[in-house]
Amino acid sequence: MCTLTWRYNNSGEGYAVFFNRDELKTRKRALPPTLKQATNGVSYLAPTDADAGGTWLAVNQYGLTICLLNNYAAPEPQHSDIVSRGEVVTSLAGCNSIEALEQGLRGLPLTQYRGFELVVFGGRVDHWRWNTLKLERLPAEMPITSSSYETGTV
Repeated sequence: MCTLTWRYNNSGEGYAVFFNRDELKTRKRALPPTLKQATNGVSYLAPTDADAGGTWLAVNQYGLTICLLNNYAAPEPQHSDIVSRGEVVTSLAGCNSIEALEQGLRGLPLTQYRGFELVVFGGRVDHWRWNTLKLERLPAEMPITSSSYETGTV
């Protein structure tokens, strides 16, 4: 089960994100975080999924933290050209604000991805869910979890 939670400090100027990745034992071990550059030159720090090449977590030079959890309750896309959900994070890592990130998210070809939840920190917390049919904004309430085992009860 993946779990995401967070805490803002008393002044409201900083935050801590607590996010674990619980993956199948059949997948390769993730590569440790490295400094990367988005296509627009923005620097970001992210681990790498050794199987699919994307990531589930990134922090960029503008202070945006992007977290992706799988949405196992979403129906499977009805086509075979599925792109790794980790590419969503790398596609958005170059954004300089939550507003720019939302615009970028809405501009992605979302039908290429399985369902996911995206949570972004940057002065506030925004939460979106893609269920393979529509993208919706949700209240950012802690904790946010995902599990491939008994999804409905987690």
